[in-house]
Formats: sequence, structure tokens, C-alpha cells
Amino acid sequence: MRWEGEFRVPGAPEDVVLEFADARRMARHMPGAEITGEEEDGTLTGTLTVSFGPKRLVFKGKARCEADVAGLNGRIIGQGASDMRAARFKVELSWKLAPDTAAHAPATVVSLISEAALQGVLADFARTGGPVVAGLMTEEFATRLRRDLEARQAGDVYLPDENSGDHISAGRIAGAVAKNAAKRAGQSITGLFRRGGKNE
Repeated sequence: MRWEGEFRVPGAPEDVVLEFADARRMARHMPGAEITGEEEDGTLTGTLTVSFGPKRLVFKGKARCEADVAGLNGRIIGQGASDMRAARFKVELSWKLAPDTAAHAPATVVSLISEAALQGVLADFARTGGPVVAGLMTEEFATRLRRDLEARQAGDVYLPDENSGDHISAGRIAGAVAKNAAKRAGQSITGLFRRGGKNE
């Protein structure tokens, strides 16, 4: 499964890259993620939680983070598994920073490319909900990172909103999947009318 996206945050790229180079700090902004340890080679161990109503699916895994501070880019390579229904994943996330030339104040455009291999119960889900989940997690990550950077620019300390939840819920995923499906259906219908009603 391949996914691409981008978002904008305040601050010059040479400052923002220092945030991305700090894996532990970045984990604070990822919904459902928690770092539990670090191996001798720098590989981080941790968990990722997704909520399904009263139940939670917890993935245990490892991640290796690489950052080229001078080049304003890097990548995260991770893998994990859950005891429930043999759900497993491997993912490589590449990120790149560039100045936001349209902004009035120093700002950065963050570009992401994710390549993921999903197995078990996740394999079927990847075809419909995978990109949606990636988008939701990126949206939440961007919001938390943006608030953190804004707070520190103002000399404050960012504290995540406890009411916002610390994980991605199945209800939110289902809603986003349904919205995406409706959007695609609307685009298909619009395309049909533009072709004069011919189903080619």
C-alpha cells in the first residue's frame, strides 16, 4: 500500500528538521503510539493502539529512524504485529522538508511518502481503509506537531488535549471510509454525466 501526503507547520525547515530528528518527540504526536524502550543499535520498541469500541487492538513493534539534518529529509522503517487475528505490518515512511514560499512568516511544507505491507486481517482492510487511516493519523500528527511548534515559539509548553483521545477509533475510521466512498461515487457519477451518459 502506497500513500502520499503533505502538510504545513510554522517555522523554518532548518528548525523543524530538528524536531523530526528527535524520534521520541515525534512519537508524542502520533496518535496511539508509545515508545517502551530502545535497543543498543538505537532501534526503538513500542506499541501502537487502535480502538474498536470498548476493545483496543494493540500492535507491538520496532522502528528505526534516520535523519539527514543537512538534507532536510529522513525515513522511518518499522514493523509490528498484534496477537489478535494475526495482524502484521511493515512500513517505510520517507519525509522531506521544504520552505513554504507562500507563507508570510517562516513556515515548512512537510512531504510524506509511505510504503506499507499489511498481512493477516489488515490485508483486506488495506484496499479500502488503509489510505484513510494513513490520512487520519497524518492529520492528527500534523495538528499536534503544529500546536507544539506554535507553543514553543510563544515560549509556552504544549500539552496534548486529554479529551482528544490517545488513539484512532474504529468509529472515526468507519466515518472517514464512508465519506471517502461517497466522494468517489460522486466523482464517478459526475464523470458519467460529462461523458453524455455513456458508460465507457
